[in-house]
Amino acid sequence: MGDSDIAQLTAGITHHLATIAPNLEVDVQRTRKNLDLTQGLIFAEALSMTLDENIDRAQAHEIIEAACARGRKDKRELRMILSADPKVGAQLTTGDLDCLFDPRHYLGAAQEYIYGVVAASRSKIPPGEE
Repeated sequence: MGDSDIAQLTAGITHHLATIAPNLEVDVQRTRKNLDLTQGLIFAEALSMTLDENIDRAQAHEIIEAACARGRKDKRELRMILSADPKVGAQLTTGDLDCLFDPRHYLGAAQEYIYGVVAASRSKIPPGEE
């Protein structure tokens, strides 16, 4: 499957999503409860990437991996474990952690991908069928 096939499939999916999206209802409270079930583990990648801006990537990964393992073992929130870790405290402020553990800030490269897919799909739509 080539890039053009992927772009066409994505354009088709996007078209169908645009049809159903107006009727989509998001239960924000339930979504938040589902995210909370992960005890913060869902944010591990963002945390590791942020830490590796200031310290060695392998060390950042090791810190986050160990904190995740402790969280799972002790059934504790990752945020609480990292808040108590002096290695993390030396690199990230409480405000940094607040931001990193806020799902509204964790969209990754989604917007960039959306722009790419839209641009690719526009080049595949025959004139007059837009």
